[in-house]
Amino acid sequence: MPLSVISAVPGKERARLLHGNNRTEHRAYICFTPGARYWFPGDGAGIIPLRGWWGTGRMAGSTAAMQTDLLSDCRQPDDVREVARLLRARLISARGDDPAAYRVRVGQEFEIFARSWRTRLMSAWEPSADSLFPWTQVRQSLEALLPGFRAAGDWLQRAESEGKPAAEAGIVAIVAAGNTPLLVWPAIAAALLAGHAVFLKQSTDEPVWGGRFRKSLALVAPDIAGLIYEASWPGDDPRTAALMESCDAVVAYGGDAAIAALRRLMPPATPFFGFGHALSVGLVTGAAWATEETAAGFARDVLMYGQAGCLSPQTVFTDTAETARRLALVLPRQFAAAADALQAPAVTDPAVACAVRTARDMALFDGYQIIGDERLRWTVAWRETPTALPLPVGHGILTAVPLPGDPGGLSAAFGAARGRISSIGVAGALSETERAALTTQGVSRFCRPGEMQTPPLDWPNGNIDLLAELLHISGSSQGF
Repeated sequence: MPLSVISAVPGKERARLLHGNNRTEHRAYICFTPGARYWFPGDGAGIIPLRGWWGTGRMAGSTAAMQTDLLSDCRQPDDVREVARLLRARLISARGDDPAAYRVRVGQEFEIFARSWRTRLMSAWEPSADSLFPWTQVRQSLEALLPGFRAAGDWLQRAESEGKPAAEAGIVAIVAAGNTPLLVWPAIAAALLAGHAVFLKQSTDEPVWGGRFRKSLALVAPDIAGLIYEASWPGDDPRTAALMESCDAVVAYGGDAAIAALRRLMPPATPFFGFGHALSVGLVTGAAWATEETAAGFARDVLMYGQAGCLSPQTVFTDTAETARRLALVLPRQFAAAADALQAPAVTDPAVACAVRTARDMALFDGYQIIGDERLRWTVAWRETPTALPLPVGHGILTAVPLPGDPGGLSAAFGAARGRISSIGVAGALSETERAALTTQGVSRFCRPGEMQTPPLDWPNGNIDLLAELLHISGSSQGF
């Protein structure tokens, strides 16, 4: 098998085939050394699968394609507009005369991207410790996304089958939130698969994993990775308005107030996909399902990412008081094990500690029984009295309560959160009719306990197939 070694340094590039026997596309391996500009961060990156062309320099890509930071530092609103203009020009060049073929190629490169990540994971690779989130948690979410990257072509075919005309080349602005690390990976993938470039406004709280998407993609498809630009600044900044005016579509994550503020900045004709506050719940439909395995799954779902995302369960509803009692007996042991396995940190912030202790006291006043970790990492609150959805608290607090009716009336128990329930972790039986009714209430995913925080790449968040939407958007102010 041919072996190619590439050196890429700021302002220069070199691609040289050391051994080979033909000039056709081939499978090769690239070894990045610590002195190279684009080796994957972290020790033990080792040898990473890559596909390339003999003698064309495609494996290294152009300097502009690999180093998107050369476009601008985006210190002023005009810098943002200039980056968008240059990204648009680069995208038009990359798509060429056959946008459909280009989209197929993106899907093929994603398949190689997934294999390269699988190689890292199998080699016990670990990232540098610069993220807010423990690698033991991020790895689980990453492993759930990789099959979707391998099957990206199938996702593209489903989206294209709607028969609507595909959009012209454009810029998709993705505004990230900092509550989970891989939240924007599906959005970036959808935008690239749809044939667009991406301006990623990173969260100032968690700017790490969005960048790792681009850097790892640069190892297998540097020209496509060059269509991703990253920047970070506070939300209340003139550059945000410049970004909203310069893009062709916006995908935004954050709290309701942040989403509303972004929407006010949008030109009327620009498509906007805003994902604001949401939460998730569990459902156990029989005492026989109140097992150690079920409890272990819910414990993992709660503790991953500090119970801060829309996929984090806040309450587990049960069919009867006996089921709630049995579940409450096994939850504490599984929470203790999961807290250690997931490296959940002890609460050290005085404000968070006060919130947890206050929530525990209020639950006791309201008739709940409480079992909690002394380090305030988790709390189980349960009672036998049927109730609607208790007020979500977060901070590792899970309530277990019987439904006020049968499982078919689950949506009635959502109360003021109706329309805000993102996913349901189900242990037991839930009919297709009941699932369909819950879907009309906004639920977009049903899964087993333990899988709530690890959705697939093509999960239709908010019941929106983002790839299909970005593939077919039209009529924007920027010329889609």
